[in-house]
Amino acid sequence: MKRGVLLLALLLLAPFASAFGAPVEQDVGRTITAWDVATETGVTVTGDVGGNLLLFAPGEAEPESEQLDENPIDDVVLSADGERFVAISGKFLTLYGRTGGALSHHDFAGEIPLAAAISPSGDYYAAAYDSGNVRLWWFLNKDDVRLKWEFPDSEFDYSDEQRDEVRRGLNATSLLEMSSDYIAVAGKGKLYVMLRNDGSLKQAYPLDSAAQQLKISDDGGTLCLATKGSLSTYLFSGGSERSWRFESPEQDSVHTIGLAPDGGLLAVLHGSSSQVVTGFTPDSSEPAWEFELEASLIGPALAVSDSHVAVAGWGLGEPDLLLLSAGGKLLASTVSDAGASSVQFGGGRVITNSGDALANYALPVAGGDSGGFELPADARTLGLAVAALLLLAGAVGAVFYLDIDLPFGGGGLSPPPVAPPSGGAPLKVRPVGAAGTVTIACPGCGARMKVPKLGRAQKVKCGECGLAGTAEI
Repeated sequence: MKRGVLLLALLLLAPFASAFGAPVEQDVGRTITAWDVATETGVTVTGDVGGNLLLFAPGEAEPESEQLDENPIDDVVLSADGERFVAISGKFLTLYGRTGGALSHHDFAGEIPLAAAISPSGDYYAAAYDSGNVRLWWFLNKDDVRLKWEFPDSEFDYSDEQRDEVRRGLNATSLLEMSSDYIAVAGKGKLYVMLRNDGSLKQAYPLDSAAQQLKISDDGGTLCLATKGSLSTYLFSGGSERSWRFESPEQDSVHTIGLAPDGGLLAVLHGSSSQVVTGFTPDSSEPAWEFELEASLIGPALAVSDSHVAVAGWGLGEPDLLLLSAGGKLLASTVSDAGASSVQFGGGRVITNSGDALANYALPVAGGDSGGFELPADARTLGLAVAALLLLAGAVGAVFYLDIDLPFGGGGLSPPPVAPPSGGAPLKVRPVGAAGTVTIACPGCGARMKVPKLGRAQKVKCGECGLAGTAEI
């Protein structure tokens, strides 16, 4: 029986073994203006108003390296393995190595880079400029960096007038994404998708409202674009193309979107009266699941990995970091000290940005949709659950201490319940040769009853619920 009690305790405590632990605080000390996380390794880089670029190894509190630029950092993007990253500072575009410092440096007279992108492998990188040009470079080594093409000049089917029109539409964009095969850039009224190798136009999609966010999977097979009121998804498989669109039920209520690096999961956070995360598999426009937040977040942010969804923001005392499974189940949540303006995944970790510092959390071991335990919704729920467990453990301990043989199986059928005595009086037992009495609680209904101390096994029956068993008292 003792083994059974132990097993019961372990099973009861198991759901709480994988909650968020304390985060690793990565203090930047200045306002973070740009940051990114390597999806494969969790390497993190931040840029700030002072022109500092700090690179953190996964889960480390102190930066591994630091680069200093004379201008504030406007944008920074990391390769999937974190070995190379591109930064924009003022009119300069610079490619850095994790250990080798600056690898290449670009400055075009009269043009300012607005957005940067880098391929998952880190061999190609691009920038969109305020001139409306998009340029792509191929990095072979530090001494061999080649400008591959410039769009829209790379599209030979365009006339000069059409190229000028494209530039006017792209001269204010900050939405640029790159996969292993494609580059996507969203401008005024159109989304352009180009082939990475030569810059030729694959497709130009009209937009009926301003683009807010743009995401592309590593293989380029899934492309997502968000406006204030919708999520548009474009699928490229072999030579075929198709698309679908999700309209938010409440008008203009799309807050943010996320797409897994492998393209297998995408999500949108939307809603005004309440905030809802809706998950999709790319091949269907029908929602795969929905998760409604118990309390709305201020400035909500969303991140999607291949197996998880993270929601962050400012919760004003409510949970402000939530971790969902790929199937939309709540796995963990916490109330942080500073809230978050953005959140990203990388290397089995989830990282939040509170403005001048990062909080780096290891993902809980348990969870998911394949038999994992769901974790409590927040710290208060955890406290209540632990209190309930302690009460239950006390009852189990009483059973263990008294060694009561309860009729739960392994023997004959238990006697049928008897009606409680009128008035609810406790069960009376004649103390034959007893050295006093002891009060025990019925493990079935909790009713208290006095039984004699016989110093041997005796039968006990609850006068309230009729539960009977043998106890050695």
